[in-house]
Amino acid sequence: MVGRVLLFTALAGLLSCTIYLLLVLIAAFRFRFALPKPVPSGEGDVPLPPVTFLKPLRGLEPLLDQNLESFYRQDYPRFELIFGTRDGSDPALQIVEALRRKYPEVTTRIIFSGEPACPHPKVHALTY
Repeated sequence: MVGRVLLFTALAGLLSCTIYLLLVLIAAFRFRFALPKPVPSGEGDVPLPPVTFLKPLRGLEPLLDQNLESFYRQDYPRFELIFGTRDGSDPALQIVEALRRKYPEVTTRIIFSGEPACPHPKVHALTY
């Protein structure tokens, strides 16, 4: 009696494992040989959604003007830039203002956060 129960349990386990293995193999083959879906490029029928880039600022650093200009020269159809800083006296804002004049077609906003209330001041500058 106990032998039959153990045999039936073993056969049920073998059958369920075999079915699972077959399903995994089918899924793997379908994944491997599936045609890649086209990625929307913003041209044609599917427009890309607008995006926002958040960039915290704090003081000057080497090549900051080139770094910030790379944000303005994005190869993306519609985007906006939001720069966050503690106050209007940050020297990096002069670079941002020059870039705003150079690229008037790019939507640019500047937010002032004040003194940080959290341990990471740059992140705090973008929470408002």
